[in-house]
Amino acid sequence: MSAKKATPSSSKSLKKYYRADRNLVRDANELLDDIGNESDRSAITILAAVIEDALTLELAKLMRKFEDDNDFNEMFGPNGPLGTFSSKIRLSYALKIVDRQSRDQLGVIRELRNAAAHSQRPISFEVVQIQNVCLRMFAETMDPFFHERLAKGKMRETFSMECLAISMSIKRGRKKMHEDLAEIFRDPTS
Repeated sequence: MSAKKATPSSSKSLKKYYRADRNLVRDANELLDDIGNESDRSAITILAAVIEDALTLELAKLMRKFEDDNDFNEMFGPNGPLGTFSSKIRLSYALKIVDRQSRDQLGVIRELRNAAAHSQRPISFEVVQIQNVCLRMFAETMDPFFHERLAKGKMRETFSMECLAISMSIKRGRKKMHEDLAEIFRDPTS
């Protein structure tokens, strides 16, 4: 069998593999462990994808049941009306899935994700421009627990936890998200 002949089925099996977890809600600590060894660039990209997936799921719940993957992809695929992170953010705000603050934070995360995915320059939480964008994102919304972490110079950890908080708020609502965060992230030694 030639390599060319094997490629289409391998692409299909890859799509089937990563689409199989469309409804998967990962444990926050497990996800933090997974990205712990990744570069800052990868962590930004992965966390943005988690949030985008949460938006996709919430939007899809409000729609008629998709008959198959083709129907789903016509709506959420790269060429569909909800194929971009930006379009999902705008519609989620219009449908009151997210509030204004979350919408603004999602816009910042989208900017960071685009920088991480498309820039050839170094992307890390040590870069002043990345720090400034993160600080803008954190400014109004953050729980005092996160501010303590940020004050200790833990930009990546704070960004990661804030992204997970946003993902949780999309799935569960802002009030429930704050209760969950208090349980998940409180440091028993402090």
